[in-house]
Amino acid sequence: MVGCCGDARTLYRSLQKLLELPDETRLLMCHDYAPEGREYHCVSTVAQQKASNVHLQAADTELAFEVLRRERDASLEAPRLLIPALRANIDGGVLPGWRIEPGLKLPPVAGAAA
Repeated sequence: MVGCCGDARTLYRSLQKLLELPDETRLLMCHDYAPEGREYHCVSTVAQQKASNVHLQAADTELAFEVLRRERDASLEAPRLLIPALRANIDGGVLPGWRIEPGLKLPPVAGAAA
């Protein structure tokens, strides 16, 4: 899947900006594939990422990070949730098997302009 996830150098620079934040800063994860059977995590901190992110541990320079990501990405198959995610995006956020009832009204969001 080379190139599927954007540019590795841009990702490295973005990660470096995040790592400059205070260690207690909470990071909300977009996705987590829970490798090696561990529990899914949707929240982390800068300190936790510094301590346990295998890509950050293995690559201490931008070039090393780029090589690591290229080699890793070349060995991966398509993400397990790629097709359902594409389908939901194409269908405007409606997941397969969901129905939107005609006339469904959502309550207003507090503080939102009418």
